[in-house]
Amino acid sequence: MLAYLGCLLLGIGLALAVGERPVVRRAQARLLPATILVLLFFMGVGIGRDPELPRKIARFGWNAGAVALLAVAGSVAAVAGLLWVLGRRR
Repeated sequence: MLAYLGCLLLGIGLALAVGERPVVRRAQARLLPATILVLLFFMGVGIGRDPELPRKIARFGWNAGAVALLAVAGSVAAVAGLLWVLGRRR
């Protein structure tokens, strides 16, 4: 964990040192999308290697559905509460 923090701080220091140089901006514009695609690929490989994935997918779906339903219910309750509070002030 300390190594990750060190790399993060090193990256921040390097970014502050090079600043807004055009060469760095061009390299960043090319490297960032490629880096994200490589990370997504290896993440997919890691997930795909899980032999229990077919069994887990159904559970993930139910969990995602429950989270989405509760998020919508919470949003509706928050808006209803705000409308009730703001309506009483008029």
